[in-house]
Amino acid sequence: QDFLRALILAPETPNVYVQLYLLTAHLFLLDRIAKLTPNSPEVHALSAQQMAGSARVTAAARMTAQALAIDPSNSSIADQFSQYMIESLWPLCAMRWGVRTAILDPGRQRAASNAAFAANYDPQPTAEKSRFVHQFAAGLLGNIASAIPVVGPARQILRIGFLGAEAGVRAMGRFLNPLWRHLDPERFKIFAYGAGRDDDAVWDTVTGFHIVDDLDDATLTARIKADRIDVLIDLAGHTGTGRLGVLARRAAPVQLSWLGYFATTGIANVDGVLLDPWWAGKDFDRWYTEQVFELPHGRFCYEPDPRTPAFEPPPVLIRGHITFGSFNKLPKLNDQVLTLWGQIMNRVSGSNLYLKAVGFDDPLAVAEVTARFEAMGIDAKRLAFDGRSGPLATLDLYRWVDIGLDPFPFGGGLTTADALWMGVPVVTLAGSSPLSRQGAGLLYQAGFGDLVTTSPESYIEQAVHLASDIPALTRRRASQRDVMAKSGLCDGATFAKAFGACLDRIWQEHFVLNHD
Repeated sequence: QDFLRALILAPETPNVYVQLYLLTAHLFLLDRIAKLTPNSPEVHALSAQQMAGSARVTAAARMTAQALAIDPSNSSIADQFSQYMIESLWPLCAMRWGVRTAILDPGRQRAASNAAFAANYDPQPTAEKSRFVHQFAAGLLGNIASAIPVVGPARQILRIGFLGAEAGVRAMGRFLNPLWRHLDPERFKIFAYGAGRDDDAVWDTVTGFHIVDDLDDATLTARIKADRIDVLIDLAGHTGTGRLGVLARRAAPVQLSWLGYFATTGIANVDGVLLDPWWAGKDFDRWYTEQVFELPHGRFCYEPDPRTPAFEPPPVLIRGHITFGSFNKLPKLNDQVLTLWGQIMNRVSGSNLYLKAVGFDDPLAVAEVTARFEAMGIDAKRLAFDGRSGPLATLDLYRWVDIGLDPFPFGGGLTTADALWMGVPVVTLAGSSPLSRQGAGLLYQAGFGDLVTTSPESYIEQAVHLASDIPALTRRRASQRDVMAKSGLCDGATFAKAFGACLDRIWQEHFVLNHD
């Protein structure tokens, strides 16, 4: 009623239509905003910000595109557009516009990092394309290799810094906690640099913690140097929380990339990247400017959320039909992925597909994905969409999924591990790039190598096979958590021992051999 009153009193006010769209999602309101402000890119951009703040990212991208049509050389709006597109169904637009923004305004290094991050969603990735865009982004940081500093005699205890650290109940903590809990305190001291901490006991393992949000790169670099860090491990890369300017300044004698990023950083002063036998395949070193080091038991170690709900029997027993599902981010759902999923649904009679992602809070995204499935002859009634929810609510929603489908080439990480823990088998397609083998690594570590496929045809056949044997699917769901709990993926002690040995070896190679 308040908005209707506002329309009567001020029918030409764009913000009234923005607020009405956020309430109703009627598309004609977007057109009305555009008609009211045909020559004002700033109004379009401001409207887009409001939509993005309400998780209507697809609508925000559309509104920002209209702003760019008016003023294509506006670097601020171009930057805004690339940020929205990286969360949409068209992430490669973010790569192109991120590069364009950085060319228009070289001071916008974050836009170039957006482009680098977006390259990970490329459905046809190559090492050359990936390295090019990552090195382009790194170049805006003054990407010049500096000499490894001499730090004195060999260390009895190595001081390990984790840059971009999120532990405890936060999402990254599911993979970081096991390492911190089991890393030998007589050999390593842990320092963490991140956005905040919680009350989880894992933080008791940390010698020093610093909140970094308000520190510029120079100040944070000085802080890390003051802590006398020997090995600095970056956990964020070109993501939104990355601090690559610190790595470019050589904050520590040895600098490594691990966990939170999956491609090269392109930073000349990052000495190595920590992968595993599944990621570090033949010739995979050509994807990285860093030296590749293998963690022998796997790149990840998973700690389930202690508040995890109990798993339920497969929903097919109640509903009478198979429900496939994916809780992965919107930009991972490229045309090849949706086409393969459509073929699976056409093979499994009566099956449904449940898709959950923050981006599906936007009706435009739901409409776009629905249209793509309808073009394959799949009725919209067989599709279910869900948006944002808290971590525990998300875990509980796996009760409505019989079989998980991993997107490709950018598959799930924590999403896959959580699904497995909730008893949901996840079919993955191992490709030819390091990132495309993330799901394979997780599944082999967890003891479910039978779920790893190597071609689109075998991906379809494995999903159809799982759906065709309901008793076997029921038995798998009942045993899967126990199998996983006893697997290498959940063996924190073994993982930490191997991780520590890897750090020792890297320190010897990069410090002792360089300075003896």
